[in-house]
Amino acid sequence: MAIKINFPGQIIIKEEAMNRTGKNNILTLSAFILLTILFFFNSCKTGKFNSSDLNKITINSYYKGEISGKTLYVTIKECNEKIAGEYFFVTDKAITEVNSFRGFIKNGMLSVTGFVKNDSLQLFTEPVISEDTISCNFFLKNSKEPQTLILVREKPQAVFKSGNRYKSEVFSKVKKTTKIFGNAEGYYSSKLYENVSESNYGTILVDVAKSIAKNVLLKEHDLDLDIYEPVGDTLKKRPLIVLIHGGAFIIGDKKSETMLALSEYYARLGYVVASVNYRLGYLLLPGQYDYLEREIHRAVQDARAAIRYLMHNSGIYKIDRNRIIVGGNSAGGFTALNVAFMDESEVYPSIKGSLLKLQKDLGCLDCSSNNYKDKFSVKGVINMWGALTDIELMDDYENIPLLSFHGDDDNIVPYGFDLPFKNIRPEITAFFVKKIYGSKIIHEKASKLNLKNELVTFPKASHEPHLDENNQFNEKFDIIKSKTKDFNYSVITQTEEKIIGIQEISHSDFPPSYRFYYHPSYKYFWKAEGGKIVSISPNGEEIKIVWFDNSDNKKIILNIINDIGASLEFSMPVRVI
Repeated sequence: MAIKINFPGQIIIKEEAMNRTGKNNILTLSAFILLTILFFFNSCKTGKFNSSDLNKITINSYYKGEISGKTLYVTIKECNEKIAGEYFFVTDKAITEVNSFRGFIKNGMLSVTGFVKNDSLQLFTEPVISEDTISCNFFLKNSKEPQTLILVREKPQAVFKSGNRYKSEVFSKVKKTTKIFGNAEGYYSSKLYENVSESNYGTILVDVAKSIAKNVLLKEHDLDLDIYEPVGDTLKKRPLIVLIHGGAFIIGDKKSETMLALSEYYARLGYVVASVNYRLGYLLLPGQYDYLEREIHRAVQDARAAIRYLMHNSGIYKIDRNRIIVGGNSAGGFTALNVAFMDESEVYPSIKGSLLKLQKDLGCLDCSSNNYKDKFSVKGVINMWGALTDIELMDDYENIPLLSFHGDDDNIVPYGFDLPFKNIRPEITAFFVKKIYGSKIIHEKASKLNLKNELVTFPKASHEPHLDENNQFNEKFDIIKSKTKDFNYSVITQTEEKIIGIQEISHSDFPPSYRFYYHPSYKYFWKAEGGKIVSISPNGEEIKIVWFDNSDNKKIILNIINDIGASLEFSMPVRVI
C-alpha cells in the first residue's frame, strides 16, 4: 500500500563544493539535483513524516531509475534523523563515477548537500513512497514543466548457500541392493575371513592355496555387487564410488567391515556406492608368477564389468556417468589402480594362456564377465595400501587424481619397492612372487608425471593400519574417511572451465561482460566487489558490470551449484590500466 506525503512548503537545496575525480557534465549535474530532491523528500523526517514512513526505505538496497535515457542507481546507507547515500549512472563506459549525498532537518526545513557546485533550486512536490518504489514530480531550474522520476527497488539476487552434500553426512539412512552383474569362470568369488591380521595373514593364504591346489578345476561363478544409495535423495544423478575389497586375491568379500563402513559413509554423504565381489584364487607355484598375473587380470576384468553394468543401469540408480571414482584396500588397491591406469596395450602377456599349463586366453580387459559395451572413464583413485606390479602403467596423459594411504612398516604389501609377504620369510616369498611398487613409489611416479596426487603415510604402521589389535577401527580410519571425503569432493567438482572476460579495463572501455560455461542444471550466483552487476542473462551464466571509480580492489566472484548438487567457487581479479 502506497503512502502519499504532501510538502506544501518551500525546499531549498543548499550548495556545497567538493572535489571529484571524474568529469561533471550538465546531465550529471541536473540528474544529481533531481536525485537529491527526490530522496530527501521521500525518506527523511519533516513535520509530515512519522516512523512508519522511514520503514518503507530499504537501507543498502539499490533503487533503479532513468533520467534522460541514462540508467541511475541509488543506494541509501543511512535513514533516520539524517540521511546519507550514494548514486551513479550507467553510461557507455566501463568505469562510473560514484557520488555521495547527505541531508538533515533544521528549523523545520529539509537541508540536503551533495557534490553540486554553484546551484540551488526551489521546488514544490508531492512524492509517493511504497514498499518497492519511490517517485516524485519535480521541476528543473528555470523550467515550468514538471517531470517524474520513479526509482524501483532492485530485487535482491538469490543468496548463495553452500550445500553440505558430499561434505557431511546429510543423509541418515542408506538403502543396500544386491545385484548380479556378471558371470565368469574362476575358482570362487567370495571367501570371507574374520580377524585377518598381519600376524596370521601368511598362514591363512597358505591354507587357502593348498585347498586350491587340491582342486584346480575352474567353473562358472555369478559375480555380485552391493549398491548403496542415500534414502530420500531427490537428485536425478549422483557421482559413483566403486569399492574393491582386499585379501591378496585369494580371500575376501564385499561384506568386509571396512567395505561396509566406507560404503555406508560415502552413501550418507550423497554418493552412489558399489562394493564389488570378483573372482579369487590362484596357484602358488615356485617361479610361476603368471598365475598371480592372470588372477589380477581376472579381478580387473570383473571390476570393469561391474562398472559397465552400473553404466548400463545408470538411469535406474541415478548415477552420473561422468563422475566415477574407484578405490580399494590391499588387493583392492591393486585392482583399482589397474582399472584406472591399465590399457589394452599394457596387459600381462600371460593372459594369452598356455596349452602346456591348460590355461585359456583370458581375453581383453572388457571381454569378460558380461556383455555390456558401455564406456566409462575413471576420474579418481583411492589406493589404500595397494601396489602395482608395473609402475610404467602410469602415464601423464591419463591425468587421473590419486590419493594413497600406506603404513611404512607394512610387511604384506611393501611401502616402497620390495617383495610382498615379507612376514612369511623373504627367501620363501621370492620363489612365488616378484618385487612390487608400493604407495611411496607410486606417489613419486605420479609426482614426476605432474599428476594430482597425495600420499598419507602412517608412521610405523603395518598392513591394514586402520585396525587395532582387536580388529576395531582406530583413529587412522577417521583420517582415511576425512581425507577421502575431501579428495572425492575435489574430484567430482574438478573442471577446466573458468570465468571468461577482460581483466584489465580502462576508462574508455565499454561496460564489460563476463560469462561462464552454460549448463541447464547449474545455478549461478555472481558477485562484483568494487562494481555493480547491471544485467544478468536469462539463464544466469553471463553478466554485465560497471566498475566503481572509488574502489581500489575489484573482483568477480562466481559461486555455482552444479548438476550433482556440489558447490564450486571461481574468482577473477580486475584492475584498471
